[in-house]
Amino acid sequence: MPVAERQGDSPAAIYYLGQLARWDERLAAGAAESLRLSRWRGATSLPAIAIAIINALTDAPSNTAYVLAAGLFVVFLGLVVKHERLEREQAVGNAYRRILSQRLARCRRDWDALADIEVSVPAHKRGLFRDLDGLGHASLYKWLCAAYTPLGRQMLLAWLAEPAPPDEILVRQQAIRELAPKANWRDEFQVACSLLARLGDGPSAFLNWCQAPPQVLGRTRLNLLIYALHAMWLVILAAFAVGWGWLGLVLTITTLATNVLLSVIYVPAIHRTFNMLASRQNDVSHYVASFRLLEQLPTGITAFDRMRSVVGGSFTQPVSHLTDLQRRLRVAAWRHSSLLGLLYLIAQIFALCDFHLLNWCERWRRAHGATAPAWFTVLAELEALSSLAAVAHDEPEWTFPTVDPALEQFTGEQLGHPLIRAQVRVSNDVTLGPPETFLLVSGSNMSGKSTLLRSIGTNVILAQTGAPVCARECSLPPLVVATSMRIDDSLEDGVSFYMAELRRLKEIVDLAVATEQRVDCRLLYLLDEILLGTNSRERHVAVVRVMKHLLSHGAIGAISTHDLELAQSPDLQHACHCVHFREHFVEENGVTSMHFDYQMRPGIATTTNAIKLLEMVGLTERL
Repeated sequence: MPVAERQGDSPAAIYYLGQLARWDERLAAGAAESLRLSRWRGATSLPAIAIAIINALTDAPSNTAYVLAAGLFVVFLGLVVKHERLEREQAVGNAYRRILSQRLARCRRDWDALADIEVSVPAHKRGLFRDLDGLGHASLYKWLCAAYTPLGRQMLLAWLAEPAPPDEILVRQQAIRELAPKANWRDEFQVACSLLARLGDGPSAFLNWCQAPPQVLGRTRLNLLIYALHAMWLVILAAFAVGWGWLGLVLTITTLATNVLLSVIYVPAIHRTFNMLASRQNDVSHYVASFRLLEQLPTGITAFDRMRSVVGGSFTQPVSHLTDLQRRLRVAAWRHSSLLGLLYLIAQIFALCDFHLLNWCERWRRAHGATAPAWFTVLAELEALSSLAAVAHDEPEWTFPTVDPALEQFTGEQLGHPLIRAQVRVSNDVTLGPPETFLLVSGSNMSGKSTLLRSIGTNVILAQTGAPVCARECSLPPLVVATSMRIDDSLEDGVSFYMAELRRLKEIVDLAVATEQRVDCRLLYLLDEILLGTNSRERHVAVVRVMKHLLSHGAIGAISTHDLELAQSPDLQHACHCVHFREHFVEENGVTSMHFDYQMRPGIATTTNAIKLLEMVGLTERL
């Protein structure tokens, strides 16, 4: 079904809509052509069979009729080949359409249309990812990820979980800038990777085979038996030649029986290997297609040149080696053919061809299996870079941040939340630091305090993967992000909400001590309404102690709170930079509605809305 343009669609979304419309036309034409070919196949095959049968049953079969039947059958075979080629083209076209649909959904932040991706982060990062919507339905990873192979998805997740050093960030930024305008190349690359992903485990199973020991032909006795059986055919020929037909017959039956027995025992394992390497979907051809696209990457880009050195100096290396393996596996694919399958079965019974084909593949593995993991690591890195390049393409107004160890503060000019649609996103100028200072954010409920903290944390994560960030300008030192926002109690572990929050804060203060000893980064903390599980007096005292500890160890960060007295605390007032959000109420026809502009203003909040909210929902009438 054609996808319609929506009001407020970005230029990138409109571009994808145009691409989708063109593919819809091509796919519709292909479907019509496929229907015509199906009809012509029936119109040639059925008469060919009928003519051959009727002619064979007549008293005087006509050679002309046989020639006509054969001609129709040849035409049928040609139509089969053409139809199969068209079906492959349709499959590729559908892959293009799926990818473009996902890109459009990313532009629109249409979370229901974006595919869910099952991944997991290390235990020590789960709290951070939960607080900053790193994983889940409407999450940073789901929005970013345009990788399709398991290796590519894990690579992107690892980049989000662990910040890159400043030098590596520059390398990635250079590669992303190069890939961002190459929309057609990224389309082709993602289609190739998506077809890989449809194979199940993608290249993972192939890599396991590359590094595993031989499962069948590693047995010396089995190899000797196979070659002995082949030599037996010479003995059989000699027996018949000298007139010992009875011996030749006995040896023939014995040899064939042994071949069948070996096939029953070992061929299932051999075919599992073939199915993984050369299934009906022609897996290795997808590997070759992916690496051929890498040959188009320019030289002089540090990330691409580094990838070339990893694979042996040129992307032609994996292409050449995988093409060689593909040639070897084409013969094994004959077993799926309705025309050649019978010949393949005869060859297996008489010559144990599966064993020889496997041995042929084993020789390839011994030569290249050790280097294959590096090839697919490169492919995974390109998938991660391509995902981030799509952000640069779709959000041209965003900026590549400066990540410099010499800086002491985070600065974001017109910083917004990347997961919020541009039409409703509100941006603010934000500065955190220098050390021994912090941002204190106050404001009424739902006014934007938590969103501001998540905007900061999410953009810092993006910045340190090498991606552009949702800001007009942005600069920061290398940062380790620590958060306390969404804390859960646990009945299973017997941990209350308050104790769970204390544990999180203990991790953050310990991390501040550990980070202070490092010269390559500093801690960024984002604390949202912490220590709600205790009374206001004790909470105030505890928060002051936590903040004093963080300030004394050189961390920078922000804290949101309803405790307006924190700004007046003698221990903190010299260090806090106060900002706030506010709301306003509008009454129309006796109905009160609350509105927010989500603009950050200097100073402490001057309004509250808790009592007003009680009135709006009708609780004051019952209390």
